[in-house]
Amino acid sequence: MTTATVRTDAIETADVRGARTRLRPMRPDEASTFHGWLSDPDVAPWWGGSGYYRTPQQFLADWEPHYFDGSRPERGRCFAIEADGGRLIGMVATNEIDTHNRSTEIDIVIGEPDYRGRGYGTDAIRALLGFLFDTVGLHRVWLATYQNNARARRAYEKVGFREEGLARQSDWVDGRWLDTVLYGILAHEFARD
Repeated sequence: MTTATVRTDAIETADVRGARTRLRPMRPDEASTFHGWLSDPDVAPWWGGSGYYRTPQQFLADWEPHYFDGSRPERGRCFAIEADGGRLIGMVATNEIDTHNRSTEIDIVIGEPDYRGRGYGTDAIRALLGFLFDTVGLHRVWLATYQNNARARRAYEKVGFREEGLARQSDWVDGRWLDTVLYGILAHEFARD
């Protein structure tokens, strides 16, 4: 087995550039924007349903300790997705980083409606994967999405994620059971441009 150092310290100062997007650590003062996106009826079903976080304060209280404050990036970190010269269009996050197994789960949302379905999410994921594999030193990145989230599944498969499993009726969302599809990608599978 190859031993490698996982550089969680690189996460806090990250400035990751994609072809169309820039990723940088999200600030606590941007939490209300993110909360607004999660309240959007086109976004909420993919994040646990309507009203999952009722107020920006509830959202920040839950997320700030390990996603926004940056003091322990191994516990997770939110990155703002910017496009078109600095416009905040979404968020991508690492969850807890398993430094022994060199892996993490990621989440993404393109919150600005005009930027959905236009390749910005794919570009942000590709940029984040390159950073996580080449700079942080991870071996595996995984994520989960609902089976009926066709747009997200296409984006994940486009950058090289492979379907690894199905959790049947895993989540109760807006009055119905949804299946969750698990995806993963390994460092050697990631096609660097």
